[in-house]
Amino acid sequence: MVRLGQGAYVGFGLGAFGTAMTNADMELFFRVTDAFDGIQVERDRIEFADLTSEYKLASLIKAGHRRVTGTISLMATFDGLQDILRMVTGHNVASSGTVGTYSWAFSPPTRTSGSHYVLANGYALGIEVYRGDNTAAGALQSTFYQDCTIQQCQVSFEPNGFVQITLTFIGTHYTLNTKTVSPTFKTNYMVTPTGQVAGANDFLTLDGGGYICHGAGFTINTGLDFRHDITSIGTLLPMPSGKQEISIDAEIESDDDTFLNILDDPEGSRFSSGTFLLYGSASEQLLVSFDELVLNSPAEPRAAGLGPVRTSLSMEAQSSAVGTPAYTITLTNAESAYTLVV
Repeated sequence: MVRLGQGAYVGFGLGAFGTAMTNADMELFFRVTDAFDGIQVERDRIEFADLTSEYKLASLIKAGHRRVTGTISLMATFDGLQDILRMVTGHNVASSGTVGTYSWAFSPPTRTSGSHYVLANGYALGIEVYRGDNTAAGALQSTFYQDCTIQQCQVSFEPNGFVQITLTFIGTHYTLNTKTVSPTFKTNYMVTPTGQVAGANDFLTLDGGGYICHGAGFTINTGLDFRHDITSIGTLLPMPSGKQEISIDAEIESDDDTFLNILDDPEGSRFSSGTFLLYGSASEQLLVSFDELVLNSPAEPRAAGLGPVRTSLSMEAQSSAVGTPAYTITLTNAESAYTLVV
């Protein structure tokens, strides 16, 4: 019988780079929806255009480098999110608080720091992707993508919907192995209708002022990229190849055109602070704080019918001083420890 999508899921394990993982190493699992799976194996072919034939000759193909690239899209949960944020930020922060209400304050260390959790320790994720059930013998098989590092983390806050996280990975290779027998899933999903009151817990603030927001998101590019030894087939532990970049998008209601003053003077007039706060309760919160926000064009409010005028803002989070992170993230949930352990 052909494999069906029913039963598909994603699992994560944590280990030293270069250590192949199996279902025994998977500890954090997520339910998935349609089109969640964009991760893939790539294998280069080495060829040359010889002059002996008008067609390419298969006998001339040699195998080149192998890598893993692509994305996994997940519906975010408050519990377990600390494991993803640790791998994104590189900050191995300890929780604080009391039973049922723990706080995780992630402040990204420099990527050359000995305290950077991913780079200094050489840690990587194993990703189990189970793509569906099959009644044939031996069909309960997953693909395990090995030595995966997060290259980009995109968080989308959609109106009246689940909060979605799209993670872009780079890795070394894959293995095929038996799936996890009974994966268990976190259940406290993050949704945008939280009941938080504007003014007391504004979802979006810019320079301390709250705005009515119709949709928003932010993207963190970690600046990590592939490394190859000339004789290796797989890749080495990723290292920085550029700056970390953080972008923010938000569609807000706006009653004037004053954003143009900020756009027109990027040297002297910027948002000196900004936050996203998803406030589910005192024990379930996600606060993303940005240092300085540089506004991109366009910044004009747009009239679309006889309703509130809206402005689509695109911004970049940048540092106000050398050594100051451009962003920090504070997560509040019911868990006092990481799910993924080495």
